Amino acid sequence: MLNGTARIIYGKTRPSIIGDGVSTVQQLILKTLGDMTSRTFKLFFKEFDGKDFPENLNTILPEGETQVLKFKHNLGQGSQPFLLSEENEVYPLLQSIAERAVEAVGIDFCSVDIVSIMDNEEEPLQVLEINSGVMFNVFLTPEYREMIVGLMQEAIEAMFE
Repeated sequence: MLNGTARIIYGKTRPSIIGDGVSTVQQLILKTLGDMTSRTFKLFFKEFDGKDFPENLNTILPEGETQVLKFKHNLGQGSQPFLLSEENEVYPLLQSIAERAVEAVGIDFCSVDIVSIMDNEEEPLQVLEINSGVMFNVFLTPEYREMIVGLMQEAIEAMFE
C-alpha cells in the first residue's frame, strides 16, 4: 500500500510436500528441502518446531496428497508469494479491504495481511494485521525487480513531498 492505494496484491504458499504414493514423508521432506534456495531453507528452519508434521515420518503419503510443512503463512518463515492479476475475481475485494483498512489507521506505506475465514459467510475475508515493515526482499528476483524498485523509489519520494 502506498498513499492509500493497493499497488501489489499477492497470495502466499506455505512450504509443503506432495505425495507420490511411493516415498515416505521424510523422503519427500528431504527432497523438498534440497530444492529450496538457501534463503528459503534458512527461513523455513528459523522457527521450526515440527508440530505440523505427521507423527510417523515413515508414512507413505498417497499420490497427489499435500502435507503442509508449516502452519504459518509468514514470508519470513519460508512461505512463497505469488502475484494476483487484476483479472483475478478476488482482486477487487482484496484491494477494497486493504484500502479501507489503511484509510482507517491513516498510514501511508505498509502491507495489509488479509485472511480467509472459512466458516464466516458474511465476512469471509478479514484484515489480520497492518505491517509498517514491508517485506519486499522476497520479491527481489529478476522477474519482479523493476516493479519493486519502482515502488520503493515512489515510497521514498513520497516521504519528501
